[in-house]
Amino acid sequence: MPNVVRRTLTINGEKWKLLFRAPRKSDAPEVSIADDDEGLCSYEDNTIYIKPSSEALGTAIHEVLHAVLPDNDEDSIARAEDAVMRLLSVFPKQYLCKETAFEL
Repeated sequence: MPNVVRRTLTINGEKWKLLFRAPRKSDAPEVSIADDDEGLCSYEDNTIYIKPSSEALGTAIHEVLHAVLPDNDEDSIARAEDAVMRLLSVFPKQYLCKETAFEL
């Protein structure tokens, strides 16, 4: 098995783990996970799983939105993800900064 990239971030005052690998059914027995799922936000253990792929950025945004806004439904999260992705597609590179740590 290849090395799994692991990161952490703080969301709403709680430490979350980011694992860059496809979610597995055993990661969150309380939810239904399909074989082709790209990501998962597990509230049970504050872990976000992101399958490495060309869609990983959108998946990461989507799953972090779930963590930040746990009471929002899937449609609201998908609309917010779409808005953020559209913003990033036109965001001027000169305004990007390189943070060593961040908190949401």
